[in-house]
Amino acid sequence: MYMPPQSQNLLIMFIKAPHPGAVKTRLQTHLSPQQAALLYQALVGDQTEALISGDYDLVLFFSPVEEEPFISDWLGSGLRLQAQHGGDLGARMHNAFLWAFRQGYKRTALIGSDVPDINQELILHAFTVLGKKELVIGPSEDGGYYLIGLRRPCAALFENMTWSVDSVCEETLRRAGQARLTSETLVDKRDIDSIEDVRQVWRMHRSGEIKLGKRTERILKIILGTSSLKP
Repeated sequence: MYMPPQSQNLLIMFIKAPHPGAVKTRLQTHLSPQQAALLYQALVGDQTEALISGDYDLVLFFSPVEEEPFISDWLGSGLRLQAQHGGDLGARMHNAFLWAFRQGYKRTALIGSDVPDINQELILHAFTVLGKKELVIGPSEDGGYYLIGLRRPCAALFENMTWSVDSVCEETLRRAGQARLTSETLVDKRDIDSIEDVRQVWRMHRSGEIKLGKRTERILKIILGTSSLKP
């Protein structure tokens, strides 16, 4: 069902159906597929709860397309869902931006669900940046990015990109320069892709450097307390 924009700002969150074996696959050398799926569900649940209300609209772009009933049951009613379309990650991201601007949004930011300490303050800051810059990007410590925001579509940032390598953020900024987009970067953050990320995020939480949501904290306590991964 079409819902007209309530804000000029749109936050897009990319999610996957959290079936064991289909999410957080790099963690499955140390965790069971079930543990990895539970961690993913916790990350998505906490992030959605933290970001559900703000000076922006929130739409969850999900994959695969046929999992909409499952995802709707999982996350409950009240959330706007939209299917991802496109071949690789770049195509899906570009198509999401195209959709957003066709709806009439003036500023759109897109995030994943792998960074446990994205909060509303950071998102609002990203939209503030987009008030004066054409591109905002949040670098992740592995060389990718956890957030990208635009004031207009730019296919050059997504086409023929090699993903999951440590040069993604750098290459995106290089392409932005070629496209003459003004840009600004946010603070670096750590996403959870590897078991070392799990350990480091837990250390940062224990030291007070970041604050985990209650679901993520609970599953990390279980994971770190019932395996040989305890720091």
